[in-house]
Amino acid sequence: MDAEIAKYVYQGLFNRDDPYFLPVSSQTREGALIDGAVRFFTATFTMTSERAEKFDLAGPYLLTKQGVMVTKDRYDIQTLDDLKGKKVCVNTGGALPGRILKEKVPKAIQVIKDTYGECLKTLRTGDADAFSTDLAILYGYAGHRDNSDLKVLPDITVEDNIMYGVAFRKSDHDLCLKAKDLIKETIREGIWDNHFSNTLPKYKNDYPNYQTAIRPTEGMIETNSCQTPS
Repeated sequence: MDAEIAKYVYQGLFNRDDPYFLPVSSQTREGALIDGAVRFFTATFTMTSERAEKFDLAGPYLLTKQGVMVTKDRYDIQTLDDLKGKKVCVNTGGALPGRILKEKVPKAIQVIKDTYGECLKTLRTGDADAFSTDLAILYGYAGHRDNSDLKVLPDITVEDNIMYGVAFRKSDHDLCLKAKDLIKETIREGIWDNHFSNTLPKYKNDYPNYQTAIRPTEGMIETNSCQTPS
């Protein structure tokens, strides 16, 4: 989904069809933008007031929640309370999932890893009982054939209203404003629905109300995009 939004925004901003994708992680995405290695990034970047102080953010292009993944043979975790006393893997790069988990389920035992891949490995080895991060990320992994032994628990959410934005340097404010309009265009023209259905089919299947729960409105995009500090 990130890549499809990035391609659409790139094409609209630069009138070209040949974007060069530089892989970034939660740890490297901000540095890549600050250093000029990328012109903008779409990388599951949560829109917060603190981040809006540093970057221009266009969006949201997707709404999600913090959720939970377990192995398919696991049935003792059915509610948020079931995470009490359980070992839950969180990724250090995003920072927010660990902080939110500590707030919502203080008795959960956090297993902190540097990457999502390490959390998946820890889940499989039994060194963690669950893996918690954004549902969009979890469903992305769940949709890959190598992860058929894992499942997302759609009825458990740790936090709501996570908004993903496209990040620009403050010096590219005009590009941010154009990206805002392009994201609204994906909603208006049905492009967003196609990208979501094709890239996150398991997410769509578990959330038949995705058009109101996950797809942002044009008004929401207008209100939250490209804010300049007062």
